[in-house]
Amino acid sequence: MYKLFSKIVKLNLILPAFFFTVFQVSAQTETIKSGSFIVNMGVLPQTAGNALKPYGMIYDLIRYNNVPVKLIIRQTKVKDGIDFTYNGTAFSGGTFIILAEDRSAAVNAKIASWVSQGVVGVTITSDFTIEVTQTLRAIPRWTLDSQNGAKAEAYLIAAGINTTAFPGAYNWKSPQTLDNCDDFFVMPHADPIWSTHSNLLTWNKNSNGSIWLGCHAGSALSNMVNPADR
Repeated sequence: MYKLFSKIVKLNLILPAFFFTVFQVSAQTETIKSGSFIVNMGVLPQTAGNALKPYGMIYDLIRYNNVPVKLIIRQTKVKDGIDFTYNGTAFSGGTFIILAEDRSAAVNAKIASWVSQGVVGVTITSDFTIEVTQTLRAIPRWTLDSQNGAKAEAYLIAAGINTTAFPGAYNWKSPQTLDNCDDFFVMPHADPIWSTHSNLLTWNKNSNGSIWLGCHAGSALSNMVNPADR
């Protein structure tokens, strides 16, 4: 699984940006009502169930139930720091909250189903106030690199996101065929050069496409230049 489990702890800091298009914003103080569900992303030891399946649950709830999900990342925390503490439990790893007012019978059934797959969380019994980093309301459609995308697909599959359970969740393309219909290009462990990847510049600039890079693809893309116009 692409050394999946040995990397889960480090990935918790970058996976929100991989699974959802997350932009840095100023946190806003909100009151979280009793009955809301907090997803504990900091459970140790980290497993696919408690660290990756939550992303599948959030994807499911946003896509099919239109449930807005609160993302909490403490603005001043240090490496391995916590996001907040509630009722004696420290929550970390980029915490998700499903609000009480959005927990219909159908939503509760889905939460229970994902909990049975390893998601860890708690229904709170009292109101509390917290700085909310962002409210997630939409999910991207991933386009996986046709050459190396299978390495990143392992993360999606481990999270419970696949094209059988979620038709159209992602597709496959080469960088040169990306267009306005593509949202989020996933390119791990690639060797981008101008002759095969030049469209990434045009697509990113003109179509506002997002690019996720893994392994040495990041440095390789940073060093890529147009040989005719350096």
